[in-house]
Amino acid sequence: MRFARSAIALVVAADFALQGVALAAPFASNLALKVTYDLLYRNQPLPGLEKLDTTFGVGVQATF
Repeated sequence: MRFARSAIALVVAADFALQGVALAAPFASNLALKVTYDLLYRNQPLPGLEKLDTTFGVGVQATF
């Protein structure tokens, strides 16, 4: 039973990264506009930092 409690504590102390949305809209035969939205949750952040970080990104994706 002691192992199960420490395993639960390990999961609670972990950080989680989720990729919310990743879309690619083609506008040429080998080019696409890529939009992403990422979430990073830190259960125990450093002092002065927030627990949830969000990142919004836009880029051009080329395929060969």
